[in-house]
Amino acid sequence: MDKYSYIFASQEKFILPLLYFLKKHFQTQFKTLVDLTAIDFYTQSYRFQINYIFLSMFFSIRLILKIQLMTLHSFSSILSLYKSAGWMEREIWDLFGIWVKNHNDLRRILTDYNFFGHPLRKDFPLTGYYELYYDEYYKTLITLRLSLQQSFRIYNLKSNWMLF
Repeated sequence: MDKYSYIFASQEKFILPLLYFLKKHFQTQFKTLVDLTAIDFYTQSYRFQINYIFLSMFFSIRLILKIQLMTLHSFSSILSLYKSAGWMEREIWDLFGIWVKNHNDLRRILTDYNFFGHPLRKDFPLTGYYELYYDEYYKTLITLRLSLQQSFRIYNLKSNWMLF
């Protein structure tokens, strides 16, 4: 079973030297970047948390590195150390709007280029935008107001498989 270790980094400027050490040192060997994502804590002063998850295949250990950022702050790209970080850093920029310094291809990846806002932020509105689709019958683009509201659901958590 994998073991997990956590590091909370308060100084973002030390991330690249720290990751270089963790990747290259013979007693750590965290050579695989498993995941890189962000979390939005809308009401806190440090609004965003960047989570790096690394794997040392040699020692069978996972490392979770967490960085906290304020709203308008950015973080440095680790693309020079981990080539797989490029796509994940672009997702963070596209979906959260967190700027990634020293990234060579920072552009929209999952949303349209004309898309306004960043959909995984907690302050992103769920109504008021438009949906475009092509209607084959009229041979034109149709624009509809988009509403992503969900109705309240009542879940029955009682299982039919329980014999009691």
